[in-house]
Amino acid sequence: MPGAELIEVDYHKGSEADVVLHDGSVITLKKLHENYDPMNKMGAILELNQAKADEKFLTGLIYFDPNRPTFSEHLDLGNTPLAYLNQEQLRPSLKHLDSINQKLSK
Repeated sequence: MPGAELIEVDYHKGSEADVVLHDGSVITLKKLHENYDPMNKMGAILELNQAKADEKFLTGLIYFDPNRPTFSEHLDLGNTPLAYLNQEQLRPSLKHLDSINQKLSK
């Protein structure tokens, strides 16, 4: 794909902006309003459904559950970046690798 200029849009909370894309098509962005509660799951679903019906793209933090583990916590990645681990820490033992492969082959 040939290089294209970056499209930037600045608009206020609760407002909408029509954006002309590089191919000439137009999309409408809708920024969530000031009092929107991203921790209200049903409210998020309703906002998403309404935006879909209106053919608009919602922007902003749509949903957040503070009690849900982060992606790193869910995968139990630990606190040390992989780049700082040595080979022994990165490679599973043969016994552990066999266990992993058996689980994956089922």
